[in-house]
Amino acid sequence: HCQGAIRDQRRAAEREVASEDMDANASRSADAARAFDRAWAIALAGEAFAVAQRDAEERGRPQDALVFRMHALDGMTHREIGGQLGITETQSAHAARRVSERMREAVRTLLRDEGVPTADLEAAVAEVLELVGEAAGE
Repeated sequence: HCQGAIRDQRRAAEREVASEDMDANASRSADAARAFDRAWAIALAGEAFAVAQRDAEERGRPQDALVFRMHALDGMTHREIGGQLGITETQSAHAARRVSERMREAVRTLLRDEGVPTADLEAAVAEVLELVGEAAGE
């Protein structure tokens, strides 16, 4: 009887260790999947920025993309940007907004091209923004 009890305890301990290993593997797998999703979102945002930059150049506003980069990536205020580029704070804010809106349109188009249904586009855009935000926080 004692040998059977010891065997049962050993098997239970092995199952517990195996379960912990599975949980750790699942966690690593989820982390890897989330990292892949963040990388995909960054690539998508990069494509959208290229579209917005081309659009700004075609409209004769190449400075808009520069303003957006200085504000969104470098973290500069519109006042600082205006001072450096010789434009007003309001002009800087409008330029960044134009690029941001064009990028949002481009993300919708890219997601639609990837097969995201129209009804799900806004949720998908929100997810892309969340993933890019996560990546920026790393």
